[in-house]
Amino acid sequence: MFIKGSKSMLAINGGTPIRTKEFQSTPYINDDEIDIVVQLLKDNNLSKFVGSPHEHVEAMLEKPSFHLSAYKMEKSFLGGKYIRDFEYAFSKKIKSPYCISVNSATSGLITAILALNNLNKYIITTPFSFTATVGAILLTNHEPVFCDIDLDTFNISPESLRYLMNENKKLNGSTILPVHWCGNAGNFKSIFDTAKYYKLKIVEDATQSPFSLYNNKLLGTYGDIGVFSFNEPKNIQTGEGGMVVTDDPYLAKQCRLIRNHGENIDNSDVVGYNFRLTELQAAIGIKQLEKANYLNDIRRNNWKFLKEEIIRNFGEFIIPQKITHEETFNAYSASFRFITEMIGISRDKFAKALIAEGIPVSIGPYRLLCDHNKTKYLDANVPNARKLHSQYLSFFQIGYPNTWEDMYDIVKAIKKIIDNKKELE
Repeated sequence: MFIKGSKSMLAINGGTPIRTKEFQSTPYINDDEIDIVVQLLKDNNLSKFVGSPHEHVEAMLEKPSFHLSAYKMEKSFLGGKYIRDFEYAFSKKIKSPYCISVNSATSGLITAILALNNLNKYIITTPFSFTATVGAILLTNHEPVFCDIDLDTFNISPESLRYLMNENKKLNGSTILPVHWCGNAGNFKSIFDTAKYYKLKIVEDATQSPFSLYNNKLLGTYGDIGVFSFNEPKNIQTGEGGMVVTDDPYLAKQCRLIRNHGENIDNSDVVGYNFRLTELQAAIGIKQLEKANYLNDIRRNNWKFLKEEIIRNFGEFIIPQKITHEETFNAYSASFRFITEMIGISRDKFAKALIAEGIPVSIGPYRLLCDHNKTKYLDANVPNARKLHSQYLSFFQIGYPNTWEDMYDIVKAIKKIIDNKKELE
C-alpha cells in the first residue's frame, strides 16, 4: 500500500497527532458472559472450592479433566461445576487430558515447578521475558541460569542452549523454562530435542500462545507441563487467571494439591497455596473459549497486515520478529527490531515520537531478567538478548476491536516521523 508523505510538524514538537482517537484493546464481552455471571450472582455462587477432605477426593485427584466434569458435586476440593467444566473445555481445546485452573499464570508457573519436584536446583530460561518468568523460579527456591536468545525469533537460541549444556555439567537433569514469545515457537524442535538429550524437565511458558499449532502439535503441550494466561491483555480473558496442562496423572495430582492447600488432605509432603480460580472467572472462561478462534483470527489478521506494511515501507530499519509457523500461530502482539544505525534516530526517541502521534508502543521488558536485583550477581553471557533489549518495539493493539484501519494509523505515524526526522535530530 502506498503511503502519502507527511511534512507536518511532529506531535512531540507541538504538531497535530496522526491519531486522536484512543486505541482500544478491550475484552470481547457480550450477553454470553453477562447472562452467566448475573445468574451466578443470583445463585450466590462465587467459589465452590473446599480445602478439606471429602468423599471421592482421593480418586478425583488423578482423574482426567473430562472425568471431573462428570461429577455432580456442587462443592469439592477440585472446585465447583464451572471450574471443572472450564478445565474440561480447555482440555478438549488444547488436546491435553489434565488441565488445572489457577488464579494467574504466575501461580501456574510456581505450581508447575513445584509439581516437578526436581532435585536439581537450576532452571534454564530466557533473559528476555516478563518478570513473572524469573519470579516463579526464585519463589520456588531455584536458581535461574540464563540462555541467550535468537536475534531473529526472540526465543531461546538452540546453539546457546547446547553450548550452555556442554560447558556446565551441573545442568544435566535440571529444568528448562522456554518462553514462546508473542506466540512464536521459534526453533522449538531443536530446543525440545536438546532438552530431551540432556534429560531436562520442560515447563513451557505458553502464556502468550494459546492454541498456536507448531508441527501439528499445540504449543504448551510439548513439555512435562505447560502454563497459559487469561489476564486482560491476553487472547482470551477472564480478568486474571491461568491454566496448567499436562499429560501426566502424577503431575496433575501434584498441581491440584499445590493449588489448594494440599497438605490438609494428603499424607504426602506437598505444601499447598491458595491459587484457586473463582466460579465467576471460570464461567467467563467457558464463554471466552467459544470465541477463541474468532479472537485469534482478529489478532493474526491485524498482525499480518501491520507486518507486511512495515516490511514494504520501512523494512530496512524495522525488522519483524521471525515467526517459524506463520500460518498456524496466534499473535499476542506485533514485535519488531528497530535498527538505529539504519535510520539515524534512537529507538527511545522514536518510541516517544510515536506515542505523541497517538500510537501506543512498548519498548519491551523494563530490564533483562538477568539484571534483576535478585539475579544480577549471576554470570549471564547473553549478547543477543542485550542487543534486542536496546532495539525492541512492540504494538499490543492488534486484538479486538482493532481493524486494518487502526493498523494503518500506525504505519502513517511511522511515515510521518521518518519524513520529519530532522525535527528529532
